[in-house]
Amino acid sequence: MGITNFKKTIFLGMIVFCLANVYVQAVTTTYTSYTDWFNALNGSNVTLFNFEGYDGQTVNQVPLYSNSGVSFRSLGNGTYPIHLSGPISATSGTSLIGNHNNAGFDEFQNGIVWDFTVPVNAVAWYKNTGDANRYRIYSTTGQLLAEINLDAPGNLFGGFISDQLIGFASTINLPPQDGLFGIDNLQFALTSTVPEPSAIILVLLGILTICYKNYR
Repeated sequence: MGITNFKKTIFLGMIVFCLANVYVQAVTTTYTSYTDWFNALNGSNVTLFNFEGYDGQTVNQVPLYSNSGVSFRSLGNGTYPIHLSGPISATSGTSLIGNHNNAGFDEFQNGIVWDFTVPVNAVAWYKNTGDANRYRIYSTTGQLLAEINLDAPGNLFGGFISDQLIGFASTINLPPQDGLFGIDNLQFALTSTVPEPSAIILVLLGILTICYKNYR
């Protein structure tokens, strides 16, 4: 490879790296006000799970919401770390509660974790009044995008809107709490702020082609 071609390769490689790095640096806004979060959706359709209509006393019973966009994760032993219970203080009606036989503070062993089976970049839910919980969202590649720590009593609502697709989310009780917690009114949406990956690739290739031609 000649010196000129080598310089071109380095130049184009730097361009691609910079463009890719701009996209990787996700921008996520966090909310502790439902009104602010909902208004920021700009009219996007919201899917709401209020966990109503289920037997509130059956431990490890998990609603099968995967066809509607959410798949709750089970523990390593095959049981689910959650069950349905009566109303928590945040909202009325049935709520999703951390398994009382599996209390603890490990996010993926004791928390409530769910994957999204549809494209989502906005999600929110409520916690119990007396709990201190951590809310987290992750990208489709497992990168932590943002987190919210809600103190007790403090705000009951936590929400996120990201410019990247959200792969999964989690919530866990925080010490010195007792490791027992609940959530309610889980809701999520896809706004117009998330570009399709294929569109991003086409844009990068277009810019790369233009830069190459100009550099020649």
